[in-house]
Amino acid sequence: MSIGAPIQDPEPAFLYEIPHDTAAPACIPGILRTVLSGTQLYSSDDISDVLGMTLIRLHPEEITPAPEPEEEQALSVLRALSDPGDDENPFLIGFVMKDGGLMRLYVQHPGRSGLIGVDIHLTDTLTALTASLPSLIEEKERHQPAPDDPYCDLIVDLTGC
Repeated sequence: MSIGAPIQDPEPAFLYEIPHDTAAPACIPGILRTVLSGTQLYSSDDISDVLGMTLIRLHPEEITPAPEPEEEQALSVLRALSDPGDDENPFLIGFVMKDGGLMRLYVQHPGRSGLIGVDIHLTDTLTALTASLPSLIEEKERHQPAPDDPYCDLIVDLTGC
């Protein structure tokens, strides 16, 4: 797989070649974040010229993928919860970023009044968490009053999930 800038771009263009059998697709963004985040050293055997662009062959097994930034993690959660296709899922009303990698989601359960603030850690396994969010906010033992948050009626703390 090669990733690069359009050929018409007047800036020097680079192609990064990642052998298709050496990295899982989910690892590629982290590999590219690492490669693009600073100076990298490459062997002359890994550099060539293709279509007027510099081709750099990457060796994913030698690269430690950079972690996903907090902003990208937040966007992943928001995209997952913004799908309007299922009436059973809570409807995302808003969110606020908090210190320490925390995010408070504001959701409204269909057919119910009031907003629920849901606290999550962005570093948690978000796919499973967002998928189970509708059932987790229904568990009454998780409900807490929200005296300091004027935007919701109750808080559900999922930072321990």
